[in-house]
Amino acid sequence: MSDRALLQATDELTSDAFISDATWAALDNYSEKQRMDLVMTVAQYTQVSMMLNTFGVQLDEDLTLDPDLSGITPA
Repeated sequence: MSDRALLQATDELTSDAFISDATWAALDNYSEKQRMDLVMTVAQYTQVSMMLNTFGVQLDEDLTLDPDLSGITPA
């Protein structure tokens, strides 16, 4: 199963609110339930993000907006 396909689907959902036929085909190794869970998870995260941004909820003082990714090597 491809993490790349999951990330592509997530990118498409967040930018276009749509998953292309090519990306759906790349997700074919996942079950229908797993593909539905992907869409619902992205939708839920988007909804919560919109609410937090709209209501002006601030990060806790000990948190930063950008995580430290200096030790991460791209795949």
